Amino acid sequence: MHKVDLPTTFLSASKAQQYALNISGGSGKSSYYVSVGFDREDGEKKFNSNNRSTVCPYIEQDLFNWLRIKSGVYLINTKSNVDNTLNSIIQLNKVNFPYF
Repeated sequence: MHKVDLPTTFLSASKAQQYALNISGGSGKSSYYVSVGFDREDGEKKFNSNNRSTVCPYIEQDLFNWLRIKSGVYLINTKSNVDNTLNSIIQLNKVNFPYF
């Protein structure tokens, strides 16, 4: 029978990356702001990850001295991968590890 080292096989150091780009500008009666971001997270369990992309455009416009219009939208895309193999093995073998 082949012995498997569970921590080495299923665990790794967690990693996170974040990237962001912000652009803004405008003229006397209008202004804009755009924010774009990407987050990547790899969990401590191998094969688990979470990725998120965001876009946020925002605009302000003075139509008259007494009227200003503001508009903004948040667009978010998230993708998560979850692998419960380690949890299944622990429950199947009824092994109780204090560090899980």
